[in-house]
Amino acid sequence: VQKTERQVKSILNKLTREKFDSLYSQLLACCENAEARSEIVQVVAREVFSKATQQHTFVEMYADVCAKLHADLQNIDDVEVNFKRILLEHCRESFTQHLEPPRIDTSLDYEEQYEVHVKYKTKMLGNVRLIGHLLRQRMLSSKIVFLVTDELLSIGSPEALETLSTFLETLGSAFDNNKEWNGRAKLEEVFTQVELLSLDSRQPSRTRCLLKDLLDKRRRQWRPCPSGGTAADPPATPSKDASSVGPSRSPSTAWGRSGTGTGTGRETPTSVQNAVRDEAQKLGRRMSGSGGTPLSGCRSQTLGSVAVGTGRPGRTHGEDNRMPRSLETSCTS
Repeated sequence: VQKTERQVKSILNKLTREKFDSLYSQLLACCENAEARSEIVQVVAREVFSKATQQHTFVEMYADVCAKLHADLQNIDDVEVNFKRILLEHCRESFTQHLEPPRIDTSLDYEEQYEVHVKYKTKMLGNVRLIGHLLRQRMLSSKIVFLVTDELLSIGSPEALETLSTFLETLGSAFDNNKEWNGRAKLEEVFTQVELLSLDSRQPSRTRCLLKDLLDKRRRQWRPCPSGGTAADPPATPSKDASSVGPSRSPSTAWGRSGTGTGTGRETPTSVQNAVRDEAQKLGRRMSGSGGTPLSGCRSQTLGSVAVGTGRPGRTHGEDNRMPRSLETSCTS
């Protein structure tokens, strides 16, 4: 038996989807051994359960192993033990044992306490994932669905609600979208309670987020969440025609259109407008300080945030940018 147990562990360690058929044949051959067959079947059930509850990524594959073993072992007449019954007993014991979180010794340091908590959650969530996949395989009775959900809802702790969320997500469309299932109405009541709990401010924020994510997946018919934008909502792209952009654009990127400019419709950057305005203010101070002595080129200067060299006053965004009357008189006298 010990030799066979080591062989079973070796097979399960190497089990992958690619090697499933060949390794499953070896696993079934171990169970067909006439010597101590009942003990070997119990070893296989225990090891498969242990692998499934600790390796959540491959839990669906281990559920396939369980379903095939159950079907193939039933064809052997002299099998004294029921593989499904042994597996279900392991699931029941683990579920009952992990309904409440363990009492962690406070004398342990933080890392050790965290490790104990992670082991607890791994086994509890792995167990309900396996139960969910066995239910999807029709290997277990559907009444187990409500035995699990009612127990978790009655406890109502954050750990129990997280387990409930994982369990319902695993069941997914296999039961929720089956309109002909007799328990469809009761499952709807379970989701109604989940929605109420997701809105309960007394629940921890993490628990509410988990429940809301579960409800969102259900609204999407259990389809995976899109990872990015869709064709119906493409990202915005800048227009090639600058004239189509109105004056409401951001000053850091927009270009202010000159009221008259040179007649070419060119646009002047905001930084240039500010520079022109500063030069105009300096010009006014210099002329005031020199007693109104005109400067050359005054008629070609336009004060304000408009282009230089237009030969006449301009307007920008509806503002009057003409030179002050005193400066016009000084320049034209």
